[in-house]
Amino acid sequence: MYGEITLIVLGTNLAPWSILQNLPLFDSIQNTGWRFMIFSGVIPFILLLINFSRKSSRKILKVLFIIAIFASMSEYYNFHQSAQKNLVIFDGNNSKSLGVDDWVKLKSTGINSAKLTRDIIPDYAPKQINSKVYANGSTLSEDLQNTIKFNQVKSDGKNINTTMKYTYEGVEFNFNNVKNISVLELPVYGYKTLNYHVTVNGKDVPYAISNLGFIKLNNVEKVRKVSIKYLYPEVYKYIIYFSTVILLILIGVKVFYFRKMMYRC
Repeated sequence: MYGEITLIVLGTNLAPWSILQNLPLFDSIQNTGWRFMIFSGVIPFILLLINFSRKSSRKILKVLFIIAIFASMSEYYNFHQSAQKNLVIFDGNNSKSLGVDDWVKLKSTGINSAKLTRDIIPDYAPKQINSKVYANGSTLSEDLQNTIKFNQVKSDGKNINTTMKYTYEGVEFNFNNVKNISVLELPVYGYKTLNYHVTVNGKDVPYAISNLGFIKLNNVEKVRKVSIKYLYPEVYKYIIYFSTVILLILIGVKVFYFRKMMYRC
């Protein structure tokens, strides 16, 4: 019950993220409630197994174990097949640049090599950003690097000056009263699995995702302020409802048995 309460608190706005982000250790987990909420269904599942007989619970766990073994073997096989390509030795003496999609046996002397490409795109970037967006096959184009590093906003393909402010649920951009814009591309990743609430000057507007994975707005006028907030997937609400119901049941059962034990005493 206490574990479920902890997951619900950390998975919602109930957690004091503004305080936690300034504390050692806690500042590394960020204010991403979904990292915790996805585990809120584990405790109810354990409780379901407890209510089965030992024989039935063992059967369920054996089936899950077999599924996990096959899934792990499949993942390892796919990785092994990929790792068979271009497995040359890469050390500090190599003269050829190593691209981010190349497979090699990396020696300790090659870790600090200038020929080893450091990709500034994190592994959780949208699918649209891939190895095809490179200038020479091994490094990102300078324009794309600047967009990410300096949070550049593009108006019809040209960079414009803005001030940016982070909020709990998203980010805000302030403009110097920019007039008609056909395509406004913002340095904010857009994921197809998430929904976003985008406003221009406080009014809701539709958005799209560019071929580079950034959120873009079409045909906007007299832009002073753009706000982007992310919305959790709809299924998360049902996970929260399910977890809350289980939590209430657990509290009820605990109170019932506690009172029962008190009467016996």
